[in-house]
Amino acid sequence: GNGTVTGLYNDGNPAAESRLFWQHLRIAGFVPGLTTGAGATVPPPNAAGGVIGVESGVIGTNGLGFTSLILCFSNLPEKVASAIDTQMDDGRPDTGAVRAQQQTAANPPTQAATTITAYVETGANQYLICKNY
Repeated sequence: GNGTVTGLYNDGNPAAESRLFWQHLRIAGFVPGLTTGAGATVPPPNAAGGVIGVESGVIGTNGLGFTSLILCFSNLPEKVASAIDTQMDDGRPDTGAVRAQQQTAANPPTQAATTITAYVETGANQYLICKNY
């Protein structure tokens, strides 16, 4: 009721609002999966083996500089992340409505603000990409 979603997109706490979000979508019939029990709040996987998650960005803390609800996809190859950013936004990971950060580990937390200035294709780079709503 306060306009924010507590918890990070990759939160491990099943009681975090960012995880309960998925249970509510499942109960409403918008997303397939369990509606009760331990798996009911698990975020869905994406096609790249990462997760799809939501969180509210907080200046100076997380959310890639966003201060609204964001939808994030982790573990995306550079070609996929840059194509999404180019088609939906400005093609720059540090500005606009779609932002990204290069990952150093699987499913990382969002940074306070991105320091990435360009996508780098090496064949091994993976990105966390988020869009604000």
